[in-house]
Amino acid sequence: MSRPSTILILRSGSRLNAEATDAVGRKLDLRHVLESADGDAWVGRLDGLEGRFVFNFLSDRILKGGVLAREAVNFHPAPPEYPGRSTASYALFDGARDFGATAHRMTAAPDSGAILLVRRVPILPSDGCADLAARAERACLDLLRETVAYVARTGSLPAPCGETWKRKPYTRKDFEKWLVLDPSDPDTFERKIRAARHPVHPGPYVFVNGHRFSLDES
Repeated sequence: MSRPSTILILRSGSRLNAEATDAVGRKLDLRHVLESADGDAWVGRLDGLEGRFVFNFLSDRILKGGVLAREAVNFHPAPPEYPGRSTASYALFDGARDFGATAHRMTAAPDSGAILLVRRVPILPSDGCADLAARAERACLDLLRETVAYVARTGSLPAPCGETWKRKPYTRKDFEKWLVLDPSDPDTFERKIRAARHPVHPGPYVFVNGHRFSLDES
């Protein structure tokens, strides 16, 4: 059996890109490797690129058109309880016991297609959102390898595993609104700081007299 042709889409700058490319290229016929930052150059011609399988690995590109009729899988760095953007912070805020990753069929609506595989990781007492997100991304790499091995062995994608999405996806706008702190609620204030503080990205915020102020870790 010939190796199935595949397109791999990566998030630009991810430390896992080399491992993801190697995982696919070792077992499948990797025709194209595309990066999210270059999307303006390839999104419009994606339908014309050869590849029976399309793997979207950690990229936030929302694919549309005929490419979704192929065997297209998204690797989402969160479990089915947390579709959408920046959800490690929500899980920490909620006091969830675990987090993880989801491999699902791609549809026109983000994080809504049939779920193929799920891998969960425990949330540790020391976890911040950056730590938890990094482990979720590593779990996505595990799911990519599992998917690639299955495709190489059978020539098809795994069947849906029976898990379902638990809510509508969180959007970037939702997250920006959620990042605003309410000083009148001390418990929520402290929990949100723990859940949302990040070594690179700004937030959470408070508004004073119409001005937005971000947390200063110093």
